Amino acid sequence: MSPSDPGGVDVVLVIDPDHDRPQETVARLGAWGYEGDGCLYIVGTDAWVERTLVGNRLTAAVYVYDTLLKQLKLDLTEFPHRSAADSGAVLVLSVTATVDPELYAEAGDGTAVFSAEAGVTDEQVVEAIQNEEEWPMIFAAPPAPEQSPGVTPPLGDA
Repeated sequence: MSPSDPGGVDVVLVIDPDHDRPQETVARLGAWGYEGDGCLYIVGTDAWVERTLVGNRLTAAVYVYDTLLKQLKLDLTEFPHRSAADSGAVLVLSVTATVDPELYAEAGDGTAVFSAEAGVTDEQVVEAIQNEEEWPMIFAAPPAPEQSPGVTPPLGDA
């Protein structure tokens, strides 16, 4: 998706914020992103995406720290599953897809999350990102255990 690396492999999670509460919650994280390079960077001290590949099944799990969910005025009881890596974060969304393991091995650590309405094709998503019509959020891999959570201020109006 990167114009500087058109043949590169990226992991993109496409969500529909109008579909359900978990997807809406993930979409709202964009208010805390740092703008740059045609995307919104979500820092690992706010949230992260943990990816697990078993055979050809890739699971992407979005974890968000309690402090950020409170800033978003969300009820923590809506998200009862805690992160095994850091109990200060909860599982907000988990999705599984079939992937080509060899191709997936070429992907970097970051995960792009793109909001789109139902029915948008993969090609339309890639085109919108490449043309910077819409900006994806870029989530880092899980933070190192010694990092402490914190909440960054939102950009603009949330």
